[in-house]
Amino acid sequence: MSPDGKFITVGDGGAVVTRDADVAKTIRTLRQYGWDRKYHVARRHGRNSRLDEIQAAVLTAKLPSLDDWNSLRRRIAQRYTDEISHPRVRCPTGFGDDHVAHLYVVRCEDREALRRHLDSEGIATDIHYPVPDHCQPAFDFHSARLPTTERLAGEVLTLPCFPEMAEDEITHVIRAVNAW
Repeated sequence: MSPDGKFITVGDGGAVVTRDADVAKTIRTLRQYGWDRKYHVARRHGRNSRLDEIQAAVLTAKLPSLDDWNSLRRRIAQRYTDEISHPRVRCPTGFGDDHVAHLYVVRCEDREALRRHLDSEGIATDIHYPVPDHCQPAFDFHSARLPTTERLAGEVLTLPCFPEMAEDEITHVIRAVNAW
């Protein structure tokens, strides 16, 4: 996984995998301007979202490793959950085979202090996502009050979790969180 949290990076490209024929048809329509046939817009919000040949070749080369990378992320996530024991840090649970551990997000009421501590230990963190959707300027839900969502947006902190992490790096994160 790249530092920005993507599983497989290929420029701005991506992929959708589904067994549902209706979902596949919708995605194919949306990826090219919403067209159901050339120059006929059948769906709103379509865009030009195709990979060029080089991006497709890179994705094709990386895709066979995805299951192994998912397994490595699950192992890292499970280690964090098993070994982070700081009483003020709440870890997620449940990393079965269907979980890909895309992000490892902990909760901490004093997130900024924990983040500063981890930064001082050389550990990069991120906040996914600091502003709840209903508070985003582009949406017209500003009057909505979602107190749990708003509270959690102030507590969540993403720890490093990517397949290339070495054992000593994982241990360093765990020890740093516990030492806070």
